[in-house]
Amino acid sequence: VDTTEAIFIRDTDASFVIRDVDVHQPPGLGFAGIRFIEVSNGRVEDSTVTGFAWDLSLEFTSNLTVARNNLSHADVAIQVWYANDTLPGVVVSDNNLSSSQAGVSVSGGGRAAIVGNRMSNNSYGIRVDGSSNVSLVANALSKNQFQGMLVTQSSNLTIESNDFSGNGAGLWLTESLNATLRGNTFDHDGLVVLGSSVPTRSSHSVAVDNLVNGKPIRYFKDESGLVVEGPDLGQLIVVDSTNVSIDNVSADHADVGLELVTNSSDILFAHDSVWFTNQSYLPLVPAKGSGIHVASSRNVTVSLSDLSRNEGAAVFVDRPSENVTVSDSALVNNTIAIQVSSLSGLTMTRDRFERNSAAVIVTDSTDLAVQDSNIERSVWSSADFQSVTNLTIIGNRIAANAGPFCVRSNHIMTIANNDFESNQGAGLCMDSSFDANITGNLFENNTAGGIQVYDSEGIRTFRNAFADNYVHGTSQVYDSSPNPNAWDDGYPHGGNFWSNYRGADQCSGPGQDVCNGPDGIGDTPYPIQVLGVDRYPLMKAPRDDRAPPTVAITSPPDGATVNGSSIPVTGIASDSGGSGLRVVKVRISGGEWSAAAGLATWTASATLVSGSNRIDAQAWDNAGNPSVIASVNVTFTSPPPPPPTNTPPYANFSWTPASGDTSTVFTFTSTSWDSQDPPNLLQVRWDWESDGVWDTSWSSNATEQHQFAVPGSYNVTMEAEDTGGLTANQTGTVIVTTVPPPPPPPLVVEITATPNEGTMPLTVSFSSAVTGGISPYSYDWEFGDGSKSNAANTVHIYLTGGNFTVWLIAYDTVGQSEVSNVMWVNVTPAAVNLTVSQPSDFVRTSVGTMVTLRATVSGGTAPYTYLWDFGDGETSTEIAPTHLYSAPGKYRVQVRVTDSQGQVATVAFDLGVPAIDVPRVGLDPVWIAVGVSATFAVGIGLGFLGARRRRRP
Repeated sequence: VDTTEAIFIRDTDASFVIRDVDVHQPPGLGFAGIRFIEVSNGRVEDSTVTGFAWDLSLEFTSNLTVARNNLSHADVAIQVWYANDTLPGVVVSDNNLSSSQAGVSVSGGGRAAIVGNRMSNNSYGIRVDGSSNVSLVANALSKNQFQGMLVTQSSNLTIESNDFSGNGAGLWLTESLNATLRGNTFDHDGLVVLGSSVPTRSSHSVAVDNLVNGKPIRYFKDESGLVVEGPDLGQLIVVDSTNVSIDNVSADHADVGLELVTNSSDILFAHDSVWFTNQSYLPLVPAKGSGIHVASSRNVTVSLSDLSRNEGAAVFVDRPSENVTVSDSALVNNTIAIQVSSLSGLTMTRDRFERNSAAVIVTDSTDLAVQDSNIERSVWSSADFQSVTNLTIIGNRIAANAGPFCVRSNHIMTIANNDFESNQGAGLCMDSSFDANITGNLFENNTAGGIQVYDSEGIRTFRNAFADNYVHGTSQVYDSSPNPNAWDDGYPHGGNFWSNYRGADQCSGPGQDVCNGPDGIGDTPYPIQVLGVDRYPLMKAPRDDRAPPTVAITSPPDGATVNGSSIPVTGIASDSGGSGLRVVKVRISGGEWSAAAGLATWTASATLVSGSNRIDAQAWDNAGNPSVIASVNVTFTSPPPPPPTNTPPYANFSWTPASGDTSTVFTFTSTSWDSQDPPNLLQVRWDWESDGVWDTSWSSNATEQHQFAVPGSYNVTMEAEDTGGLTANQTGTVIVTTVPPPPPPPLVVEITATPNEGTMPLTVSFSSAVTGGISPYSYDWEFGDGSKSNAANTVHIYLTGGNFTVWLIAYDTVGQSEVSNVMWVNVTPAAVNLTVSQPSDFVRTSVGTMVTLRATVSGGTAPYTYLWDFGDGETSTEIAPTHLYSAPGKYRVQVRVTDSQGQVATVAFDLGVPAIDVPRVGLDPVWIAVGVSATFAVGIGLGFLGARRRRRP
């Protein structure tokens, strides 16, 4: 397809069906796969469309059905645009829609039914914009990047029995009216209601059979005095309500756990648990994934609650709101613990912030207070306050965070009596701010200094303790503001305590020039890096420091054995009391203390005696408090004697196979050894042609492989080197021949027989087809009846019946042999043909008439057996029996012949035995014969010729 539309129908109400059509499009060539404009009474069924801007576009249409199609890789898989608001409308059902920007987009129309579709891995599953009277029923929406279903500026929607699973967000109702939600399920998804007017927030109907992770969504609007208490909820949404208490409620794995939608007031959250709310990349929608969302509400209290492990913010406040309090709650492992904008009045007190990516982010707000809370182990920022007026930070512990506590573009601030400890970065940073009092705080062991100040003014910093922070030049703080800020409170109140201040205190007075005794203020100022000075540095921390410092030895470890008498000793120290470290000292086995270099990390040198030594370390802070002594035990042993004089290694190697051709990969193995070094420490290298150019680099691998490209005799040289750099060589000769020709292909022998069955004697032609090996070939036929042949093709006659097995063995000139396929020749024996000769004569005796009969047999397979029945009860098994009939008459005679294969032939006939008179003359008995000349077969004819014969007297 290289036109704008592959299939284009417009301006008709004729009925039509598009079925079993496959429309696919290389990127960039076609605009729409199937497009309808002003069309009704049609169907698109069981088709596949992929790769267009619009796979299927329905514009200004009605009474159209789109069913059971597969649509993918489009900007919009199915577009319903300005559908006519009449019945019947557009029905989109049972389609598979995937990997598109939008699965279904309905805009500017009505009376559309989106039913039973499966939409996955799109940017959006379903988008409805500016439409009305749309039914969204029984659709499965999963793994779509943004919303599974996004509804904007639409009305009178039915959203029922849909399944949302693992989308960026579940269902968003934005600036819409009169949506009815029933029986929808959300798995790790949820419902978000947004609106700028009361009707867009409160005109919806959300039944309790809508479930988030198997638990109901509770949607309250226009409530006063509402109490929500007890069982787990899937999600809670409160709209335009007052005096609401939400107590002991738990929600998890939803888009937003607890949501206050605009213009709610006097709300109390207590003993609630909201965690594992979901977050994905949704631009400009930071409420996504928040535990509690407060929008344009006032007098909201969150107390005694667990708001943890949310992928957005634990508490998110956006749009102008008033008086939010978060107290006595745990905010742990969230992306952001509290995120606030446009809020007047935020109080956070006695809260625990721990392991959040950021603890607190506040912008464009007024009257904020953080009091008596712990902010610890944040991943990238402990707090960031921007464009805030009247900020109070009092009595908090801000420790072990991976980023600083920052205020930017703020004014009117009080930061007092906080502990900023062991943070990565500065304890406190201030940027473009003014009018701040920073007093009574402890800044200790922060890696970028106690305070960093940029482009700020009116900053007053006094009566703080700065202990063991990073030192910029000679100062534990940094201030690059264009105009100096105040780093003391004048005399006699003084400035700040600095643990690295080394000035004396022998004088007093505003100029520190009355030298009649100390006044607790250093006689010389403390310089601030870049710009500023603390004119009156305090000699002791403002807080009474009674806490001893701590010290530890990190090297050598306890129980170590060393061979040197002089070793370095390293360790760490810290002071939590506020006065800071003054000195760390080390001693050996109870000897004199000596000062180490450094404080928080320190180094000393220890001289040991032979045998056991105890190394002690102790730290003192500036308040004179000593630490507990840290000790390790170390054993010094004299170094071993020097190694013997090095000698060169013994070089040798072997290879396998002993010889080969140019296809052979030879394996060379060094068997070298050295008097001083084990074999694994020897280095070897190889010269395959002994041409003086080493073909491999030095290696401790004793095995190397090589393949020679040209036949010949090669002198291979190996050089071995020991750890002392001494070397030795060995050379071996390797014979390489040409590659032998490949072996002949295997023999393949096939035979045929024509015919392979028949009646004997059967003449059969045998043919052979031999391939492979090396010709000429010889042949050895076996025909199964004991006969053989050595011809390639032959003829054989089977003279006996049976099922004969035939095969051929073929031989080539190099001795290969192969047996052919086996054939069977089935030879049927010839039918048995039986004839019986008439009696040659009848002989009359005194006791009866003697008759001689003979059977003649052909066909079948000899030998034969005979069974005569003479019709008078007597039988015989002879081929030509003579039988005595006692009286003349007609007898029914039958003979039965059986061959060796079991074939049977039978002849029956009537035999007339004539009456022959015998004279009674008293002479010898007279016999009379009657000659008969006829043959009896299966049908018998009889003729008689009688004669009298008398004996001579």
